[in-house]
Amino acid sequence: MAKVAFTTLGCKLNQFETQVMRELLEGGDHQVISFSELADVYIINTCTVTGKSDYRSRQAIRRAIQANPRATIVVAGCYAQVNPQEVARLRGVDLILGNEEKFRLPSLLEAVKGKGEPEIHVGEIDRSQGFPSHRVGAFEGYTRAFVKVQDGCDASCAFCLVSKARGPNRSERPEMVWEQIERLAELGYPEVVLTGVHLGSYGADLGDGVNLAGLLRRLRGVDRLQKVRLSSIEPREFTEELIEEVATNPKICRHLHIPLQSGDPEILGLMRRNYDPSYYRGLLQTLKERMPDLGLGADVMVGFPGEGELHFRNTYTLIEALPLTYLHVFRFSPRPGTIAANLPGQVAGEVKRERSRLLMALGKRKSLEFKRAQLGKVLELLVESSPDRESSCPKGITENYLKVLLPQMDPALAGSYKKVKLVQMKGDKIIGEERP
Repeated sequence: MAKVAFTTLGCKLNQFETQVMRELLEGGDHQVISFSELADVYIINTCTVTGKSDYRSRQAIRRAIQANPRATIVVAGCYAQVNPQEVARLRGVDLILGNEEKFRLPSLLEAVKGKGEPEIHVGEIDRSQGFPSHRVGAFEGYTRAFVKVQDGCDASCAFCLVSKARGPNRSERPEMVWEQIERLAELGYPEVVLTGVHLGSYGADLGDGVNLAGLLRRLRGVDRLQKVRLSSIEPREFTEELIEEVATNPKICRHLHIPLQSGDPEILGLMRRNYDPSYYRGLLQTLKERMPDLGLGADVMVGFPGEGELHFRNTYTLIEALPLTYLHVFRFSPRPGTIAANLPGQVAGEVKRERSRLLMALGKRKSLEFKRAQLGKVLELLVESSPDRESSCPKGITENYLKVLLPQMDPALAGSYKKVKLVQMKGDKIIGEERP
């Protein structure tokens, strides 16, 4: 029996797809083990959203090759889709699979000849049609489950390779989503995370008025499901109907992640984003008014070509005024094949590093302010299976995306929702106590 190990880079969508590949191999002639163990086959599900993602993907590939030079090395996912020839130049890689081909893993793996030239199976994903349904039964090491409801992207942001890696917008049928979530709830998962590349565009390709708001409304009827968490949603994808459903549906976690990228109108235009700072500000104010305890995160990019000091200051000032509770800060990296890679006004590396440092400090300050404002409140929290790394204390995540340490919590309660009072801060961490 061959021992197989997986590792996943990037988004929750990749986590879901790794689980699909894992289950395609389990139960046959393969035993799935930890990526840190000695395996016969290593499968790396890669990411290419930034240059750093490519670098981390290559690091993971090299770690696998070094762990067992005789193992079969499979590289799948977005980096493999966009740059298969670059991956093929890494000595020791045996099989390269695009984002559709990775679901043919069992048959393609069986046909691998050995340590010669790597086999490349990467199709033209920009011509992809339909949404192949994949069922999953468990998520190893996770207390919440992921459900892929959408894939692909029809936008053309100047800095982004996602449409090249994922193809056009495609959606899962509502009845199939319902069936999968019902199954996961029956298996004991109290929370599911809906994932997609452009989650807010769900249903646009299906017609008949299918959309994300309608899907969420239907999920009210899944009795055993306690909570639904939404992955990232683009600003312009928040319709009045979606805002109303998110604000009033008791199953929806009070947590949203809404990419900003820049707070300057000129830079947003160069990025080919379809909103301006005033729209973004108004959207977040509306959401916060409807849901005062809402956890709000954003992606923000520094050093986009042409970004001067005034452009950056506009971004900093806007974020300072917004009700954001955390930030994901990225430094622009030119991606070959994108418009931005050839734009004039490339920003020096040291400038990008300093701007990143300033925004990360601002994000940390806003996060601490939000945490302190939540002290004394009783919130619902999902107790996680893994303890806090630093303290080894049980921990959980609240509806509004706060990590809480639970010194008095029985670890056996992992995987259940509990009411917890947020009692104090210890450094930048919240301490909680269970409440009836």
